[in-house]
Amino acid sequence: MLTVEYWRERLTEKAAQFSSIREMSDKIGLLDLEFAGVKGYFKVQNACAGRASLKVTAKVVRLIDQLLMPEA
Repeated sequence: MLTVEYWRERLTEKAAQFSSIREMSDKIGLLDLEFAGVKGYFKVQNACAGRASLKVTAKVVRLIDQLLMPEA
């Protein structure tokens, strides 16, 4: 089982590819409405600050992976 620490480390690596939490949140919100708007911004912000649950942190990382996946 993967721990929240694992997902937080992955998020730290992935977050460096965005200029801000706002940019990351806006792009993730286009893929999943749970992360759209102000509530979504705070979920992403909390995940980046290490305050989000394993479930939310893992979902943010997976959505970023989808964003960064090369188009086929």
